[in-house]
Amino acid sequence: MNFSRILAAGALAASYAFAQPVAPSVDQPEGQPAKKAGLNSKMGLGFHGQFEFTNLYGLAQDWNLGDDEEAPSGIGFVAGLRGRIPMMPVVHFAPELNFHYARLTQQDEAAKRSFEQMDIEVPLMLRGILKDMFYVTAGAQLGFNLYSKAKVDFGSDDNGGYLDPIDIEYEEDLNKATFGFGLVLGAGFVFFDRISVDARFVLGLTEAYPNGESKFVTMDGAKQKSFQFGIGCWIL
Repeated sequence: MNFSRILAAGALAASYAFAQPVAPSVDQPEGQPAKKAGLNSKMGLGFHGQFEFTNLYGLAQDWNLGDDEEAPSGIGFVAGLRGRIPMMPVVHFAPELNFHYARLTQQDEAAKRSFEQMDIEVPLMLRGILKDMFYVTAGAQLGFNLYSKAKVDFGSDDNGGYLDPIDIEYEEDLNKATFGFGLVLGAGFVFFDRISVDARFVLGLTEAYPNGESKFVTMDGAKQKSFQFGIGCWIL
């Protein structure tokens, strides 16, 4: 066989092969740009704020020296910093450092009671990523009380018409626990890579008022739980 004919046939075959379009890969659809790794796959730092509904549980039936079983409840807020440390492609360590404020009240025919608190909270959570946008969280929360105040207000709008209404307020000798421990469960979703909306349930496992008793209430066994809803933004 003529050697020049062999070279010519090889060159023709090579030019035909290079002229063919490259088949799209299985993972990358034809006509779409390559997918970039999102912020969700990197270490990050952000801030967030949450609205809270909170109440006490575990109180004795006669905790307020009466027959009313209703426990103190109220609203509050949480604001702080959050971190994101990837451990596996779909699991992140998600610690937070938060300031927490709440005011709980309970009222019956005899009196109105209020319980005010400010805390530093440190949730230490694991976050599982579901289909890029959605996630679930679970972990523990440490709480460090900065300020607490309990009051009872004995007010009357009717004194038989002979005297002006009486309004007597006492400051209760009750202090919230210096340290608290609880569990956190939550879920949320991320959009635009930086904005997140989530909800969580926080269940306190330690007593909220370990010194327990005052002149007008008995807080033995009281623990705190809360539902929180909020929004966050990643800045890094």
